Amino acid sequence: MDILKSAKLGFGTSQIGGPSLINGKLMGAKPIPKNEALSILTFAFENGINFFDTSDKYGNAEELLGKAFSKKRGKVIIATKCGVSDNKGRNFTIPYINKCLENSLSKLKTDYIDIFQLAKPDPNEVTDELMDFFTRKIREGKIRYFGISVIGDNDGNKYISRKTIKSLQIFYNLLFTQNHELIKECALNNKFVIIRSPLNSGMLCGKYSLATKFCVVDPRRNIFCGDLLRERLENIENIKKCFDLSSSEVLEFALNFILSNKDVNVVIPAASKLSQLQDYIDIFKNICRFNEKENTKILNSLRKMVSLKKEGQYS
Repeated sequence: MDILKSAKLGFGTSQIGGPSLINGKLMGAKPIPKNEALSILTFAFENGINFFDTSDKYGNAEELLGKAFSKKRGKVIIATKCGVSDNKGRNFTIPYINKCLENSLSKLKTDYIDIFQLAKPDPNEVTDELMDFFTRKIREGKIRYFGISVIGDNDGNKYISRKTIKSLQIFYNLLFTQNHELIKECALNNKFVIIRSPLNSGMLCGKYSLATKFCVVDPRRNIFCGDLLRERLENIENIKKCFDLSSSEVLEFALNFILSNKDVNVVIPAASKLSQLQDYIDIFKNICRFNEKENTKILNSLRKMVSLKKEGQYS
């Protein structure tokens, strides 16, 4: 399946696979039963979602995707990421990347990966030798496209002219719109745009409060707490007042804002419950999109009112 045939609503698997060892610590989502995770993946597919984003550091998410879709491989698009090591920060050496690729192929029970991505490298680490490595893997048929999950527009803009790089995964949501111009540049240069964290790691579901607590292994507990949590909640309240939204309407507004962007190819919200996924699908199927003028007006308003001391990316 060509990645350009992806449904605009995809699914991020960060919340269904449990934690992994990252930089010497067990970090990630709170584990959920395997049968529940598989039910979520099946429900997503049965309701038109055909793009699934994962990582070798999302617990057993790759294995779950392999079990769910190995017999439907030609009907789904799978994007995975690598570059985060167990104990030594990030590692973008060719031997390590090759090992990650082979491991992902095995876990996913597939002969190829649609989009193989590096997880937030420094642009200086994306060397010509590394590009040559990915060109070889594309020729071998082990990956179809190579992409990068970028930190921000300063890094992202350095990849725009590189032909080997087909996709950029970009952090973008109501609380963080700084990457808007990067998204436009990607569209102008035929890069496939994947939007991660469209709900700012759950902040824009309209359910968080100062009393919200996260699982001990969840990296959000170190950012969404104290003054940083209060700051985000205050900004969300400003958004609600500006656009006349109730708490229950924030999720719909947040997703619709990104789904209405013509330069976005796919949006990958995560979910650990079937009910969350159902909400995303209902919004995707039933909500009237903002037109370009409305979306621009929303963007301009957000840029005037939202102010964060820290951008909100927790990994």
